[in-house]
Amino acid sequence: MITTTSPVNWSNVVEITDTSLHLHDIRYKAYIAVMFFILTAGFLGNVVTILVLYQPSLRNETLTPLMVNLAFADLFLTIFGYPTSITMLLAGRDIGNDETGCSWYGFANGTVGIASIVTFTEMTIVLSYIMHQMKPRYRCSRKVTCGLTVAPWSYGAMCMLPPLLGVTHFSPGAAGMNCGPDWIDISTIGMVYSLLLVTAGFFVPLIIISLCYFKIFRLVFLAQMLRWLCNVTALFRSSLIELSNCNVAYDL
Repeated sequence: MITTTSPVNWSNVVEITDTSLHLHDIRYKAYIAVMFFILTAGFLGNVVTILVLYQPSLRNETLTPLMVNLAFADLFLTIFGYPTSITMLLAGRDIGNDETGCSWYGFANGTVGIASIVTFTEMTIVLSYIMHQMKPRYRCSRKVTCGLTVAPWSYGAMCMLPPLLGVTHFSPGAAGMNCGPDWIDISTIGMVYSLLLVTAGFFVPLIIISLCYFKIFRLVFLAQMLRWLCNVTALFRSSLIELSNCNVAYDL
């Protein structure tokens, strides 16, 4: 039996390969351009935010340290996080092949992300406490403020320690432009870590924030209802007074 095969058109293969490489190169250039704009805007915006929050009129507000903490977190990521991947792309290096760079990027990005979430959670808790205590000018002590500032960073670093220490590992994303925890690790320890990370870094803060906002909205609703009842009572009382005045005038 004689079989024949059609000849391979190598020119088409080379053309397809060149086109793929060209599109790949365009994608990287577009990513670098967008990230450069984001980094520039993020750096300037966070610097301005910190300068505004340190003005005398805002410096002593209760939430100012936490808002400054958020701005510093974004600023840290802008200076020490994203430039790592951009530098590798500009140098033509694959971030997945650089274990040190990938680990640093994943650790920095994850720590700052979780620290920002925890800081926002703390802001919600403090706001809810202030509203329930009816103390608009309430200020936390310096010790409590330092604890609220350091706690998010410690919490975020602890959440990112397992892959940094080699218990699990960081891996590049699908686009190969950033690194993070290996979400597709099917090993027992990998799945346990992913589940704990999502729970500790997302669901627990989400539940706390939801409860705090529920308490805040309930307090606002009750305050509005109380104001409405006071208005209705005042209106009813004034109506009774007018009615009694009319009766007195009629009797006279």
